[in-house]
Amino acid sequence: MPVNPETFIISWILPINNKQYKIQLEQAFVTNEIHIRVDQKEVYEHLCDVTNYFRPPDRNYFKIDGIQCCVIIEEPSFGVYKHSLVVGGKAFREIKEEHYTKYDTWKPVISGKEYLVVMEKHAMNTWVDGNQIDLSRQFTDHGTVAIFHLNGTPCKILTECIIGGASGMKHSFFVNNNTEVSLFEDSGEVEFTMDTNTVIEGRKKETKNNWKKIWKRNR
Repeated sequence: MPVNPETFIISWILPINNKQYKIQLEQAFVTNEIHIRVDQKEVYEHLCDVTNYFRPPDRNYFKIDGIQCCVIIEEPSFGVYKHSLVVGGKAFREIKEEHYTKYDTWKPVISGKEYLVVMEKHAMNTWVDGNQIDLSRQFTDHGTVAIFHLNGTPCKILTECIIGGASGMKHSFFVNNNTEVSLFEDSGEVEFTMDTNTVIEGRKKETKNNWKKIWKRNR
């Protein structure tokens, strides 16, 4: 899909229980048309008209698995937009912290395909791509080993008791018994601030001033 130079796209990776959803917001900062997609499927659309041409909606609602979500757009100054995500009444930052406190997540790539493996840290229930799987467990001197297969490839999750650890347990994921897969850590932004003035500055000063006057009139 071609990217319009007057459009910016931002995204969040939203973890909900044993799944992940990619939320993508596309906003044309001249017309303020807005499109929101979840896993590439459009779930929200805001088209501009004469009354809102220079002002985006403050709240943009949609649902994921029946959960109310909202992208909040604020414009603290002309041409500067701040975007934040609220899920089920909670800020995205809080959702992330709660999820990764409760679950460990890995994304192994096997035979060219990426899998999402999620384990509940204490109960050790495990899901692959959102589906709970049965594990064969064996005891070791320091914990347990959970054994299963992905696309015919042997995998295991080693659980060890750690004295003084935050949870008291450490989970490690291995493919083919000895290739360790790093724990997934979402380092993405929780809020976005976009300054469109850097693009606007390339245009005629008179045009920018006209936009600014209309923007103030519509506040």
